[in-house]
Parts: sequence; C-alpha cells; structure tokens
Amino acid sequence: MSKIIVPILIVMAIVLAACSGRSDDMESFATGGDDAGSATAGFAMDTSASVEASGFAVKSQVESEMSADEMGSEEPRPASAPAALADRSDVATYATKDGDNSSGPIAELATQARIIVRTADMHIIVTDISGAVDSTADMAEEFGGWVVSSNRTAKHRGFVSIRIPADRLEEAIQRLRDSAVDVESEIISSRDVTDQYVDLQSRLKNQQATEEALLKLLERATKVEDALRIRETLSTIQEEVELLLGKIKLIETTAAFSLLNVSLELDAAEMTTDAGEDQAAGVGEPVRFRASFTPSEGIEDFVYTWDFGDGDGIFRSDRTVPTDDENTRETATVTHVYHDEQDSPYTVHFEITGTGDAGIAEGEDDLTVTITRIPTVEVFAGNRVTVDQGKEVELNGSFTRPVGIDDVKYRWTFGDGSDPVEGDVANGVTNVVAKHTYPNHRPFPFNARLTITAKSDAGDIENSAVVDIRVLETEGWVIGDWSLQEQLKVAVRSLSAAGQWAVTGLIWLGIFSPIIAIVLALGYLGRRRTRFGSRRRSSEATASDTSQVAAQVEES
Repeated sequence: MSKIIVPILIVMAIVLAACSGRSDDMESFATGGDDAGSATAGFAMDTSASVEASGFAVKSQVESEMSADEMGSEEPRPASAPAALADRSDVATYATKDGDNSSGPIAELATQARIIVRTADMHIIVTDISGAVDSTADMAEEFGGWVVSSNRTAKHRGFVSIRIPADRLEEAIQRLRDSAVDVESEIISSRDVTDQYVDLQSRLKNQQATEEALLKLLERATKVEDALRIRETLSTIQEEVELLLGKIKLIETTAAFSLLNVSLELDAAEMTTDAGEDQAAGVGEPVRFRASFTPSEGIEDFVYTWDFGDGDGIFRSDRTVPTDDENTRETATVTHVYHDEQDSPYTVHFEITGTGDAGIAEGEDDLTVTITRIPTVEVFAGNRVTVDQGKEVELNGSFTRPVGIDDVKYRWTFGDGSDPVEGDVANGVTNVVAKHTYPNHRPFPFNARLTITAKSDAGDIENSAVVDIRVLETEGWVIGDWSLQEQLKVAVRSLSAAGQWAVTGLIWLGIFSPIIAIVLALGYLGRRRTRFGSRRRSSEATASDTSQVAAQVEES
C-alpha cells in the first residue's frame, strides 16, 4: 500500500505547490490582498533589492528588440536607439486598451521597475591602435567593469569589447568620441527584459515551493525505497532551481553592466593620386583607364578600385607598375565599354589604399567620360573587275556620309605591293575613283581595298570594303588561230609532265631497289646451284662409263 501512496503523495505535493505558487501570483496581480498581495509586494521588493545590489539602472520604453541570447553574448550586435526613462502611466494606459485589465498582470507591471539590457557598437578612427585598445581597457577598469575580449589585427585595425556599469555607458561613449579622430558609426540597442525576469522569478518560486514540500515528505519517509524516490525527484527540482537562479543572475549582470564593442581603424595618411585626363568615346568603344599615385616611404602593398559610373560593377585589383619617376607608380591599364550614352557624361571614381610598415595611406580622384553614339559610315568598293595585265583599270568606290562627320579621307590599296593612293574627300562628295595598272598576271585575284576615315564628336570613324581584281594574261603572237606562245606553253607543260614522270620513276626505283637487288641475288644463286648439280651428275656419269670400259678390258 505504501508503494502506491508515496508516489501519489509526491505528485500531489508537486501539483499543490505549483498551484499554490501560481495562485499566489495570480491573486497578487488581481487583488493585492494581504496574503497574496504580500507575495507580490515581497517579489517587487526582492526585485528592487536585486536591482540595487547588482547596481543596474531602472529604465523603460524599449524601442527595439534583441534576442534572449544577446544577453549573454560578448560580440557586437546591430542595434537601434537607447531606451528612455520609464513612464508608468504609459504602461497603465496600455494595460487598459484591450479591455478591463486594470487588475491583471499587465497592470501590475506598471508598478514594477523596468529592467533594461543595453549594448553599444562603435567604429572609430584613431592614430594609434595599441594605445586606443589599452586606453579603452583602462577606462573599463576605472568605471568598475572589465575587458571581455580584445584583438589587434596587424597594425591597422583592432577590436576591444568591455562591460561597464549601465549608468556610465553614455560617459564611456562620449570619452571614446573625444579620443577618436573620427566616428564612422555608433549604434546603441536596448531590450526590456522585465517580463522575462518576472517569469523566471515566478518559476523559481514554484520550484522552491515544490522543493520544500518534497523535503517535508522526505522527513516523513519510513522506507528506504520511498526515500530514494523522493530524493530522485528532489534532485531534478533542485537542478531546475539552480538553472533558474543562473538565468536570473545572468539577466541581473547583463542589465547592470552594459556591453560596449569598439572597432578601431588606423587613421590613414593622404596619398597623391591622379586618375588621368577626362575622356570622350563612343558607345561600344573600349575606354582605357590608368591612374598614377605617389606613395610615402614604407607603403608597399596596394589595393585599388575603379567605379566607372554606369552601375556596371566595380573593378578591383592590386597590380601596379613603377614609372620613370622612382617616387611614382601606376596602376595596370583597365578597359571598360559603355553601352549607353543617355546618362553621359559619366563620373569615374578611383580609390586606392596602401599599407606597409609606415601604416596606411589612402587616395582618390575622379575623371569624366563623355559618351556619344558614333555615326556609321558604310563603304562600297565596287563590283568584281577583270582586266588584262599591263592595262589600266578604273576603280569606283562610294560611301555614306552621315551628319556630324568631317575631315573625311580615303585610301586605296591594290593588293600587289604597290604604293597606295590616298587623299581628302571634299564636302558633299560620296564617291572615290582610283586608277591602277597591274603589270603581272597571277592565277588568283588581287584584293583592292577602299578605306574611309573621318572624325566626329564621338570619336574617330573608320570603315573599309574590298573588291576582287582578276588580271588576265596577254595572248602573245597569233598567226591565224595558231599562237606561238600557247604552243610554247603546251610544249613546256609536256616536258614538265615527262620530267615529272621520270622523277617519279626514279623515286620509286630508289624505294624498291633493295627488293630488286635481293631478287636478283636469289636468282643468281639458284642458277649457280643448278649448274653445279649438272656438272656433278656429268662427272659421275663419266666415271661410271670409265669403270665399265675397264671392266670390259679386263674380261677380254
């Protein structure tokens, strides 16, 4: 029986304690009675005491939001405007907008102190990175705070994060302003954590009531197994209490000590920079840019940007080259094409930053690029021409002449290595004539080219066209229908063909000569072998006959 009763008692104790805590809270917000109200009053007093003990200021009217994680963060955060002093009438008014909530929790908040967590982020320019980091750390110690983190990036940048008493945040910011060469940015954020703090306190009260109930049960436990079960549940509750106490303490600390993040950048020296002369170009025409600059001694590494002013991106590079002047350097040549003339003229902005042992140096300069649409000149060199060698040919070319061009010039080249023919075109004239004699024939045509050049406000204009010139060979002496020159050509071609066949035959003979030699050698050896065999057989026959004759003589 006790095995069943003890767990039931534990559960009932937990539920009753939770309900009691919740009921006390609700009654305190709703009625302000003696018993329940005293809990609220005690809670408010505890809150005030905690606030005073931790040393944080009471503020109200939060104008921005910050996540709960930010309360424990030691990193810079985006922020908005700081909070102002509390106005309890505003809170009370807000509590009654959506109904009769004057006796509810929202109305009760109007009588409580507002707990504000503040964070500030600054980006300042200084003359000494190390000195600024050290002075900021000293200021934190002077104000009763501490350094969260600090970092010196090379010689040109640094970062320091400090916590200082909330009521001295404005003083610290003003001191940094006064010590800086310039303030690039300054952001202050605030978060009202009163509701979160109240909720944590209420949860803590409930858990503590449960803890007390379990301790009483533990005192009355008569069996070991019951005591072990109660201790297990009690351990879980105590862990939750410790967790809630830690969260409450964190809020109190972060509210009492504001976080100030300071990004430091070294003040840059000025560098003489020249982006070049103003330019004019046409739509679609490449425009080249090259800047020169004079760095101070000890500045060795450079990064520069070109903003061409047409919204087509920013060009970034670090390539530089020396000049004849040992003190001056130039950037690499950059080419850009403008595709529209409507927003012309364009302002081109050049910026360069140099770093080195001497610190950091910066320079900038602008130039103007005027873009106009270049008129188009169409050129026609004529139709294909056939002419006998040695005879003069007349070439007729023409071109269009739009409004806005002047200083029109022409140039004829004939493709045979001869000198070109060129000159000026009079106003209003759109055709150009040239005469030329081709002294020699060749099997493929010559290319005669007509080139027209002109000037306009948008830039220089040039266009050209080509015509094929076929030069025929003269016939020579002709008697009737018989041409000596043609017959000589036929004879030369025949001799050439015969010579070609002879050379080809010799080449093939040379290729196959080893094979022919082997075949001849094999034939010769075969013939000798055949002759040797015949002679041997003849000798044997003669010897046989001689033996027969001798035998016959002996018999006789």
